[in-house]
Amino acid sequence: MHAKLGWITQVRWLMEGNCFRKFGEVAPGLAEDYEVPWLFREDLFDFMDKTERPPFRWLVIGPPRSGASWHVDPALTSAWNTLIKGRKRWALYPPGRVPPSVIVHADEDDGEVDVDSPTSLQWWLDVYPALRNEDKPLECIQYPGETIYVPSGWWHCVLNLDNSLAVTQNFVNTSNFQLVSLDLCPGYQHKAVARAGRLALQEHISAVSTDAISNAAVMVAKLNFQESESSFDVDFLARLVDHNKIYLVSNSVRSNFHLSQLLRKWLHNLWCFKRDLKDQIWKIACIAFNAKGLLQSVISICDAHNLPRPTEQEQLPLGNGSNPVFIVGSHVIKLYLDEAIEDKAIDAVASELQFYSIVKKSGSPLEQTIPRLVASGVVYNKEPYRVVTWDGRGEPNCKIRGKIVSESEDYLRARWNQAVLNSSYLDCHEDDVSAKGNAQCPYIITMKCEGQDFAHMREKLQKDHILYMAQVLGEHLYNLHDLPLPQMSQLDGKEGKHIGSQQNIDMVNNHDVRNHKVPEEWILFYQKLCGQHEHAIDRLEQWGCVPLHLIKQVEGYLTKDPISLVAVNKFHGKLLDLATPVWLHMDINDENLQIVLAQSDESVQQTCSQLDTVHGESSHDLKSCYILDFGDVCLGDPVYDLVSVYLDVFRGNSDIMKHFLKSYYRTFSLKYPEQLRHSKYILKLSYRAMCYTILHEENALGAVFSIWKELKTARTWQEVEQRVWGFLAGYEDLWNQMH
Repeated sequence: MHAKLGWITQVRWLMEGNCFRKFGEVAPGLAEDYEVPWLFREDLFDFMDKTERPPFRWLVIGPPRSGASWHVDPALTSAWNTLIKGRKRWALYPPGRVPPSVIVHADEDDGEVDVDSPTSLQWWLDVYPALRNEDKPLECIQYPGETIYVPSGWWHCVLNLDNSLAVTQNFVNTSNFQLVSLDLCPGYQHKAVARAGRLALQEHISAVSTDAISNAAVMVAKLNFQESESSFDVDFLARLVDHNKIYLVSNSVRSNFHLSQLLRKWLHNLWCFKRDLKDQIWKIACIAFNAKGLLQSVISICDAHNLPRPTEQEQLPLGNGSNPVFIVGSHVIKLYLDEAIEDKAIDAVASELQFYSIVKKSGSPLEQTIPRLVASGVVYNKEPYRVVTWDGRGEPNCKIRGKIVSESEDYLRARWNQAVLNSSYLDCHEDDVSAKGNAQCPYIITMKCEGQDFAHMREKLQKDHILYMAQVLGEHLYNLHDLPLPQMSQLDGKEGKHIGSQQNIDMVNNHDVRNHKVPEEWILFYQKLCGQHEHAIDRLEQWGCVPLHLIKQVEGYLTKDPISLVAVNKFHGKLLDLATPVWLHMDINDENLQIVLAQSDESVQQTCSQLDTVHGESSHDLKSCYILDFGDVCLGDPVYDLVSVYLDVFRGNSDIMKHFLKSYYRTFSLKYPEQLRHSKYILKLSYRAMCYTILHEENALGAVFSIWKELKTARTWQEVEQRVWGFLAGYEDLWNQMH
């Protein structure tokens, strides 16, 4: 084994750190001490980003009478298992034949499957002896040096007969690729049928059990190998996929959202580099996210704007973000499909178009560091495909000669104005729009920025390059937060009166903000925070990255009313004033930053010495870093944008973050009156940042407990706050000294 770390020492280290599934990363020497058997070396998961690849290899160590209970391997992957020491007893059933005494639960909302099974020892002692010969599983005993292969979808149970040590890996190859891809599709019934076979087609899919059904022995006998295989056929399973839950996946349903995003990115990578699988990839893409329909929409958009049609290499969307993005030559086409409620999608487009308009009108330097807007409109992705242009202004109306026209110079459909508008935004014929089929799809077209995204460039960049990028990003974010605010109130055409903010407030569901008199520009951000606050515990439990004792403390740590995070002074239950909101990107991550290396090493090396340069006078080329994807643009507290920058882009490196803050050159402090500056009601900047970390729409806490693993033993949220955001106190002190 490893020359400097003995085998026993390495295994003990792995056991203490509970890192068996990541032994190849924690102790690379162990992974170098064996070769994958030649039969199993093809692994299509190699085309997945390393950070997103599911766990796939394990060291398996166990004493006698321990083992693995009945299960089907994750995502219907296949597996090989090589035994190094001891003996193992294996039992296997073919796909779709649920082992006796095992219950399969299928969640009707997200299609996820849970299995209730006795331990392997219990099953062998209590269940196995009572089985008839025809109901018994395939069996074998594995000895040291032997390798067992578990095909995709096969149920298996393992019992250690001695002290045992084995190495095992899951993999995806050409033979099981379609099954694995199908299992990653968010949906409903196909996952349960893949595991429980035709039993899952019974009326009570949520509890399928060979013991719970009358005449169980007859049912099991009927479910022979041939029937199991037919129910495990890809074409058969594909018919059980709930397409409405796939095409209209919202990021509010986290498991569906992440599966859809992961699958789309993986298929795109395979499409580019595994052309021999082209037909299989296209088939799965059409099942998973209606690739054929999306391509037809993009072709129609290209034709309408005299752009070249996608080449074969460009026919699948990129996976970054929740909306499908197509790179067609030098252009980027983004389709807004991430919202199940269609008016929200067109509101999002209006907001992004309004943002672009303000950037251009204001003459902001930001215009040079974001993608250039080319065109926008709505495509009706239903035969015959039809495209109409729309610039985001006014209330769209598709009855006038089949074109969308503007009724006003104002961006009535922008999200912060949606509360004052009728929720029915399109007055179209029924055959034009189908609410269920998402027949209308807004889109925007931008020019493709040069360079590569930071996620793929990170490992190639030197420290000086990253410091330079941090400086430039700080300047860009300053320009973003310095943009003029959009117009909030719209005119009533009949009476010429402004629709006041109180009407907006009255329409905010489930949150009583009337007593606060929250201005319109804060309502959308406040709604987001209230929604996240209301379901904070459920979200943390679902993500599974936060220690239980901290989850129990979260309600006591968070401010009871999120408005306190942006209130200049709120005490004794009374809101006196609010800070001024700014434009927020909402999700500046390493995939939304496009990096262009500096023209010369000399310019990069000047970074450290020039970080104190006054904003706007830096000698560096600002085009070295572009910010992408303004689909979630919002108005709110600038501290919110720090969360993803610090945790995702800079991976919790406070030194790099300090360089960023120096070039940002803006205070985050609220301007409290003199008599309140030493009051207990003053919220520290680190506390506000920690609250936004907990309430963030993405799983920011997953990054926190991944970067600072020692925080899993932190006793309070205050300890987490100090470790993660404590450095912000120095930034505020420096700012106050300078001003």
